[in-house]
This record gives sequence, structure tokens and C-alpha cells, in this order.
Amino acid sequence: MWNKAGMTAVALLVAACDTGGRGYQGLPPLRAEALGHSFDIRQRGDEAEAVRRNAAWLPRFGEVARAAEAAIEQATGCDVQRITGDPSVLRADLDCPG
Repeated sequence: MWNKAGMTAVALLVAACDTGGRGYQGLPPLRAEALGHSFDIRQRGDEAEAVRRNAAWLPRFGEVARAAEAAIEQATGCDVQRITGDPSVLRADLDCPG
């Protein structure tokens, strides 16, 4: 049986999974899907962060990066110039119009 402290800890951990990373906290996420993956995208100027929301068994970086690139471009309207990170959290340098 769960005690109150245990339930609170679980709730805090789950809530932390949907917050932006360093430099992206407080920015509202844009939800985007591409190539079978779902992401929360947060944009700050000419940079973006994509947090993968779906479960994937042993995801490969290349596959997830291609999906994140498409999702970021869809959500921001900018071209992705470079993408780094891991299959869970990816960061992109953007080339935005204007």
C-alpha cells in the first residue's frame, strides 16, 4: 500500500518528465508527431528542444533524430540545421525565416 509520501514522490517525478530542460523551463510545449513518434517541442529563439513522449523499445538515435527534426520543423516553421542529444531529449539549432 502506498503512503502519502510515496504518492507525492511519484507525482513529482511524473510531473518533472514534462518540464523543459535547462533554458526551456516555463516555455509552453508545442505537441508534434512525426514518423511514429510524439514530441513536446519548446523553442527559444533559434534553438529548440524536443522531448519524446512515446515509449519505444531500444530506440535508435538516427531514427528518433529524423522524427524529431520533422516534428520540430512542423511545430516551429524553421529549418533544423543541426540536431544533438539522445533518443529521449534532442536539441536543435534552427534557421528561422524573417
